[in-house]
Amino acid sequence: MKSGEEALESYSFGVKRNLHKFYGQCGSSVFFDPRMEEFGDAPPDLLGVNVRMFQGVKVEELDVVHVEDRHPSRA
Repeated sequence: MKSGEEALESYSFGVKRNLHKFYGQCGSSVFFDPRMEEFGDAPPDLLGVNVRMFQGVKVEELDVVHVEDRHPSRA
C-alpha cells in the first residue's frame, strides 16, 4: 500500500466491536481499531496491524509471544 488513509475503506461486523480498515482496490486488511468511541473501554494504545503490509517484513522471522485471555475486558 502506497497511499494514505484516504485510500482505505471501513467495515465492522457482528457486534461491531472493532473498526476494520482495508485497502479498497484489492481488499487487503490493513488494521483494526478496537477503540471505537461507542466502546470507550479499550486501552488507548491498542491497535491491530497487519504486518504483512510492510515491505521487507518476514512474518516467519518475527519474535511472537502468544498470550491467551489477556484482554482487559476479561480481567
